[in-house]
Amino acid sequence: NHQTHHRGQVTTLLSQAGIDVGVTDLVAMAREEGRS
Repeated sequence: NHQTHHRGQVTTLLSQAGIDVGVTDLVAMAREEGRS
């Protein structure tokens, strides 16, 4: 979807700048927090 495309663009730019963006996948985030 369109939002995912832009999220990917932003995370790529931040990663290239040396910033750790962490997990941006909503399902993965929920699993890490024990919500699924």
